[in-house]
Amino acid sequence: IARFNELREGVTKKYFDDMKGPEVEERPIIMTSFMNFTPDDSPVYEACASYDILKKFLDEQLVSHNETNAVMELVLFQQAMEHVCRIARIISLPRGNAML
Repeated sequence: IARFNELREGVTKKYFDDMKGPEVEERPIIMTSFMNFTPDDSPVYEACASYDILKKFLDEQLVSHNETNAVMELVLFQQAMEHVCRIARIISLPRGNAML
């Protein structure tokens, strides 16, 4: 593992020399296009800062959905939230698909 970390750090420095190591390797890397919109209602595809922010947003959307549709009692754990982000990205793309 030590050798892997040396190689990873070397590649990071080589290809991301304008950025700091912790900035490049920051986790989680969760990209969403459903949390923010431009003034003309176009979605902004950007990184979500943390799972807590994503969970709060998804919980709010779930409550909103449950008010007008059949109730879905979902448990949003970390992997479930990641899958929601992936599925949302696939659905938003023209001819988007996923090999399952």
